[in-house]
Amino acid sequence: MRESNLRLLRLTFEAAGIVFEEEGEMVRGGIGVRLKASNP
Repeated sequence: MRESNLRLLRLTFEAAGIVFEEEGEMVRGGIGVRLKASNP
């Protein structure tokens, strides 16, 4: 897959509320990907 397609996929997922954690980053909720916390 071309790099431009990967960037577009990532932007699409992020716009839908998906958060990609950076390698080695440990945050509440686990590692990898997660849904963005909603603000009530």
